[in-house]
Amino acid sequence: MATIDTFWSTFGAALHITAPKHFGKDDVKSATDFMTKLAKEHWNDNHVVLFIDEFDTLFEAHDEIRSSFPRTIRAIKTAKNYYALLSSVAIGPFSILHLSSERMTSSPFNVKESFRNPNFTLEQVQTVFMEFENEFNLTIDSEIIEDIYNRTNGHAALVCLCGKNINSHLMSKLDENRRLRFSTWLNFVISSMGERIFDYSTFRRMLTSLRKEEFRPAIELLRFAFLGFFDFEPIHSLKERKLAEFLTAEGVLIRDEVDPYNFRMSSIFVDDLIRREVIPVLYKSAPTCAVPRKGNSLDTLKILQMAIQFFDKTIIFNGFTRSFKIAHTLYVDGEKKRQVPRESIYDSELNRVLINWLSFNNGIQVSGQWHLIESHTNEKDEHTYSDIVITTKRQRIVLEILATASESDLNNHFEKVLAYADKLFADDIWIVHFTCEDRYSATHEKLKWPSDNRINVIHCYHNEMLKDVLMNIRYVDSSGVIKYITNQRVELLS
Repeated sequence: MATIDTFWSTFGAALHITAPKHFGKDDVKSATDFMTKLAKEHWNDNHVVLFIDEFDTLFEAHDEIRSSFPRTIRAIKTAKNYYALLSSVAIGPFSILHLSSERMTSSPFNVKESFRNPNFTLEQVQTVFMEFENEFNLTIDSEIIEDIYNRTNGHAALVCLCGKNINSHLMSKLDENRRLRFSTWLNFVISSMGERIFDYSTFRRMLTSLRKEEFRPAIELLRFAFLGFFDFEPIHSLKERKLAEFLTAEGVLIRDEVDPYNFRMSSIFVDDLIRREVIPVLYKSAPTCAVPRKGNSLDTLKILQMAIQFFDKTIIFNGFTRSFKIAHTLYVDGEKKRQVPRESIYDSELNRVLINWLSFNNGIQVSGQWHLIESHTNEKDEHTYSDIVITTKRQRIVLEILATASESDLNNHFEKVLAYADKLFADDIWIVHFTCEDRYSATHEKLKWPSDNRINVIHCYHNEMLKDVLMNIRYVDSSGVIKYITNQRVELLS
């Protein structure tokens, strides 16, 4: 939409395509043409209701265009007795409620009430894909449908986008029984799904908006309180609530329908998109040296040792008060039930550093993956865990992130991570355990290691002062020998 003439010609063409009985091909090429076409004498006393989808595209237009269309609608509304237009309905994300222009001081809409389309339930998603299976004579693993529901939070457009991508890209990967396996879906999500969502115009516009410096305070709130966490969080500060409402308008957060002070990430897919396309762009601290390698493979241990040095101390420190979980049975600073940073804090920081270093600077794919593991505690966020997956042409590395985990949780992850990594065809498996538990502050305590030698483990201890991180590591070297590194102190640089 480079010019106002282009806008009105494009809009006129859209009217002709969607309502060819009422709009000719060349009927509308200007605001005047549009008003003339809607004059009452042309409609035999019939009324017109105009639905305008993707109204948020006007955000990308320059001010003259952004004001022309609403001004024209308002002119018709002011002289409504002469026009057939009964009502006009703008459809788009909540942000269209705040569309403004330097040339327009009042809105053409007399009702500016947002209607949130309810997300699909799991049962509705299952029904949609059952119909898809019946139509194309195939079977989709139930794990895939549950995974789609978990990643989309039932968002209708994202659910449909998943189905579209299965139809376009995975039909050729059905097995001999025309079954789509969960491992096939999972590997597609890692390699391609993020790019498919990024290509969706609504999300591309959202990312463009979030990258603007003027919205940095909203992104700060997102980092401190919401990223990587999928339960509702209360926001009591009026200043922060306005920021949360902006993020809701952009489609990043959703508001609790019961308690309007509670917000959460709108979906796992949106969370991943922001962590890949916004956070690393705005927060660039990362190593600038060559990526460590062993021959033709990445040296995962050295990469982790270097990446952790670039963690944002402020983010970690605020995790003790803003983004925390309760260490119910573990001693932290000599006490049980202390607040400690939750997994999302460490995962988001490690993800940010690795994307800046490996992806942006070296073209190596880094993606986040979320999966569910049955909890052994009563902590509300214990069921959702994150992996960071690093992929090259020769290697796939899975990093599973834990935070101040109990012994039973560690055992559970040692057991589950192998099955999960097998689905991803991983070559290198790491548990990266950030902990504030007292027992990890010195090596005289017996540390917890897995019984399976395929799993490499890093225990990273730190306290609230965050001067450095104490690493204790068990890994398998290139010759298959188990090795240990004890009490290695790594200073945080940022």
